[in-house]
Amino acid sequence: MIGWLHGFLGAPAQWDGVREEGEAWWLPGHGPSPRVRPGAGFAEVVDALSPWTRGRRVLVGYSLGARLALALALRHPGDLRAVVLVGGTPGLEDAGERAQRVAADDALAATIARDGLDAFVDRWEALPLFATQRALPPEVLAAQRTWRAQHAPEGIAWALSTLSTGRMPPLWDALATAGVAVHAVAGERDEKFTRIAEEMVRRGEGRVVHHRVAGAGHNVALENPAAVARVVRTATG
Repeated sequence: MIGWLHGFLGAPAQWDGVREEGEAWWLPGHGPSPRVRPGAGFAEVVDALSPWTRGRRVLVGYSLGARLALALALRHPGDLRAVVLVGGTPGLEDAGERAQRVAADDALAATIARDGLDAFVDRWEALPLFATQRALPPEVLAAQRTWRAQHAPEGIAWALSTLSTGRMPPLWDALATAGVAVHAVAGERDEKFTRIAEEMVRRGEGRVVHHRVAGAGHNVALENPAAVARVVRTATG
């Protein structure tokens, strides 16, 4: 059995072009009826998701989902044998960088209540990180926009703040002792996350495999779902 974790502003439907088996969930703070835990920290949210690793051999996550999948695999491995991280990171090690990211994400979350979800999504989609998606077919981008529009604004604001990379305990040191195989997927046009994947391999001491996808940017699951499907088959084999 495989568990599928979408990205920030995403939806379980994100995996329709990849998923051949298993269950795809709404992440905390997402969906029309979001699950939120007021006052909870990142680790407490991960603890609440620990049932997701029971009876499942692989977790596949994109971006925010990748961070949660890695945290689950290291904190609550359950029955996992592997995780597939698409555009994922083990976090920020520098305390100053974490503080800056927290401040930036909290400020962004505040704009959702002030300006509305549609305006926030417009700004999010304009980020340079997603520039490669502009060449995708209009129907693919329209489907993604539909997923994003169905969220409750207060849930997304909570997720952006509570699950910020700045509030995520850094997991770099745990890679070398991970009890699961880690497959780091990065598009070759996503220079930042390609560097992160390469560093994960270096520090993972044989437990991390980097899958570099030609021609793709940050969201390989959207831009080249067949490539992600191949990695998942490798991880489950």
